[in-house]
Amino acid sequence: MNRHKGVFVAKEEWKRENFDSEMRIFGDQRDHRQIILLRERGETMSSELDYHSMLAVALAEARLGLKEGGIPIGAAIFDETGQLIGAGHNRRVQQGDPSMHGETDAFRKAGRQKSYRKLIMVTTLAPCWYCSGLVRQFGFGTVIVGESRNFQGGIEWLRSLGVKVIDLDSPVCISLLGEYIRANPTVWNEDIVSAGRISPCYKFPMPKITERWLLFKYVGGEFTPLSKPLKTKERAEKARLKYPERERKAIGIGVIRTRG
Repeated sequence: MNRHKGVFVAKEEWKRENFDSEMRIFGDQRDHRQIILLRERGETMSSELDYHSMLAVALAEARLGLKEGGIPIGAAIFDETGQLIGAGHNRRVQQGDPSMHGETDAFRKAGRQKSYRKLIMVTTLAPCWYCSGLVRQFGFGTVIVGESRNFQGGIEWLRSLGVKVIDLDSPVCISLLGEYIRANPTVWNEDIVSAGRISPCYKFPMPKITERWLLFKYVGGEFTPLSKPLKTKERAEKARLKYPERERKAIGIGVIRTRG
């Protein structure tokens, strides 16, 4: 990775045009500073497993659940090559079924498998003890977690059992569920309070997230910043349009999110 004034920029395949609102999250989680590059519509996974693209599938499920009036937690299951096998979201509110968590919904949709050891469970929130038990029971080898700030669940227990747990600490996942919890504490705590655990998000305010936009150019395998951080995406877009069209094709817009 390249370091530019404390900002970490990942070396990934550069996409030039037709950016949409889906985001790929990079960064140093220790100081909670992250650089987010907008992903091109229809982007496919690279030869190396792209956990952030996998999380985007689970995040889309979480947003679908919220649109249905439910708790915004989504999950997806992939094989070792990154092929999607099943995806689902929490339907406890929609179906009146306390067992229908995001992980269990994705698990049921994936159907029977000969082995789960090489499969990857991706979830927007750290799995609760119920879903951690599912991971343990069927022997999933890897769990990708969008965030564990709103709820830590059983991830340390899974790690102690040898399960590979990767916490992406996604600001998008944190904000999506955090806002729901603050607006619907009674619904959220149906599971949490009954087990003697109060969500930390319910007790404490979420950290403020600030955004600054800037231009990047991809040259010789390196990302090079072309502008100082700007306050809005609109300003960054106007700055990009000042470049000749031929040069503009190699210039993209990124956003730096700082939490704290």
